[in-house]
Amino acid sequence: MISIVLATYDESENIIEMLRRVESVLSGEDYEILVVDDDSPDGTWRLVEEHGRVNPRVRSIRRITDRGLSSAIIEGFRQSRGDVLAVMDADMSHDETLLPSMLRAVRSEADLAMGSRRVPGGGAEKWPWYRRLCSEVATLLARSVLPQRINDPMCGFFVLRRGVYEKIRDRLRPRGYKILLEIVHRASPLRVREFPYVFRDRKSGYSKLSAFVAVSYLESLFELRFGFSPLDRLREKYHRGRYKIVEGMLGGGTLLDVGCGRPCDSMPDGALLEHLGRGVGLDIKACVGRSEFVRGGLLQMPFRSGAFDRVSALEVLEHMDDLPAALAEVDRVLKPGGVFVVSVPDDNLAWKCIWWVWVKLIGRMWRHTHHTHFQAAQWRRVLSERFDVVSFRRHWYFDLVFQLRRRG
Repeated sequence: MISIVLATYDESENIIEMLRRVESVLSGEDYEILVVDDDSPDGTWRLVEEHGRVNPRVRSIRRITDRGLSSAIIEGFRQSRGDVLAVMDADMSHDETLLPSMLRAVRSEADLAMGSRRVPGGGAEKWPWYRRLCSEVATLLARSVLPQRINDPMCGFFVLRRGVYEKIRDRLRPRGYKILLEIVHRASPLRVREFPYVFRDRKSGYSKLSAFVAVSYLESLFELRFGFSPLDRLREKYHRGRYKIVEGMLGGGTLLDVGCGRPCDSMPDGALLEHLGRGVGLDIKACVGRSEFVRGGLLQMPFRSGAFDRVSALEVLEHMDDLPAALAEVDRVLKPGGVFVVSVPDDNLAWKCIWWVWVKLIGRMWRHTHHTHFQAAQWRRVLSERFDVVSFRRHWYFDLVFQLRRRG
């Protein structure tokens, strides 16, 4: 079986036509199509679900919390059943008629078959000079870090043996838009076949290229070349510094960490629990790790009243659309006199400036999901309506950490 993975975000104008084209060229083959959608506001995932009722070999995977093309592809690989894996863009820029030839190549002599714009017969439609220049520079940079030569390392259209993915899956660090680079780097040497194709301009929708894509690309190249990411080091320093503050406030006793999922790309699920070496994690999505995890929401936690001596909630409360109900639920699962440690952003001038720069350089991120934009005094007032404020610390100026105690 061949599993085709399409990662989507706001592709409602393209996705059904794309599915029909792939279904047509794979007629007679044993296949499945997995559309991994990052919760598109335009309802792309809903259209795929409806199409899947007509063709059960089409599956929709809707991601609520995670984002990013490379991580979406890896999620598709993880849930796929095929012995051959394929990746394509969902905007019809890739030539789907090449799929049968690429599939035959992988089933015979190749580990990886890929579409290439940079071999005789390949190219791109109507690319302006600046886009062509960016592609040339990105390609030269990619070749400088890859252990083997491929002509079009920026390609997002490829087919590979499942065994190649299985061999390196635990070492993949998906970020940005170019997962092929990491696969080739981690799995090299590979037997590669390149098939010429002409990259087509999308007919509908909008390009997802942004400054964020460029930053992620450069970050991934740096990590492949030197073995670490400076941005990851910075993120890790930030989170671990906060964990030490939280550890000092929590003390001993049974612990529940609310929102225990990954705080960023460079930290694992349950990072706080791993730091502490104890506790139960709760999150709205399934998590993996060494700690005990329970799936559920903060507004209706699946625990008995008074079940925990300690509760922590880092980067959680600002996302709650019903903050009083969330605090009431924490109050319920805490024992009388129990400790509640909260980390929330201070919506001060520094925070506003950071996110203004972030949006301008990188684009849409999770700040759009914040339902509260409080500064320190307002957070203290809201939290003290239900809990006693025992202590308060700032971390990196814009991060607030409160130690609270349940009354009664």
